[in-house]
Order: sequence, then structure tokens, then C-alpha cells
Amino acid sequence: MLAYVSIAIGICNIGVGLVFVSIWADLRYQIKYSLKLREDFRATLRRLAVSTGIFVIPLVEYFLYGVLPGG
Repeated sequence: MLAYVSIAIGICNIGVGLVFVSIWADLRYQIKYSLKLREDFRATLRRLAVSTGIFVIPLVEYFLYGVLPGG
């Protein structure tokens, strides 16, 4: 069950990542010169990285469960 939740989070992360990159591409010059926008984008990137970690850790455990000794 946890693996399915992780897959759902991962699919959402892919969508959020694509939106994040497209917004960055559209606003990169405004972000470059605006401290507030830069801070907001960095905070969003940190949240995306944490969310990706939450997605990857259970999947790695799920896939390695049968491979590792004692699993």
C-alpha cells in the first residue's frame, strides 16, 4: 500500500516539476532581479526535493525488500 502512495506522490512531483520548470523559464529574468521571487523559488525547490525524497525512500525499500538478505 505504501508503494502505491509513493507512486502517486511521485506522479504528482513530476507534474509539479514540469510546472515549476515552465514557470521558471517564463519568469527567469524577473527571478534574477527580484529577491522575493528568488527566495520563493528556492523555498519551492526545497519542498519539491523533500517531497521527492518522501517518494523515493519507500519505493527503494519496496523494490529491495526481496533482494536483500533477511528481507
